[in-house]
Amino acid sequence: MALLEAEARHLAEEMALKQAEMESKLQFNRSLHLEAHGLDHTLNITDAFTWSYFELLQWLGLDLPDFERMKTNRF
Repeated sequence: MALLEAEARHLAEEMALKQAEMESKLQFNRSLHLEAHGLDHTLNITDAFTWSYFELLQWLGLDLPDFERMKTNRF
């Protein structure tokens, strides 16, 4: 009887450890997915938005970054 209880306790500990490992992996995968989704969202900025943003800076009389000033001088 004691042998069965010890074996059951061992199996329960083993299952709890496996469950904790799986939950840890799931949490990592969820955070990775959230980060990837956020990155996709930030990369969806269109050229039109970028152009209008820098144009707005010019209208407000704010300094443009050098690389953007070089682009606007070409046109």
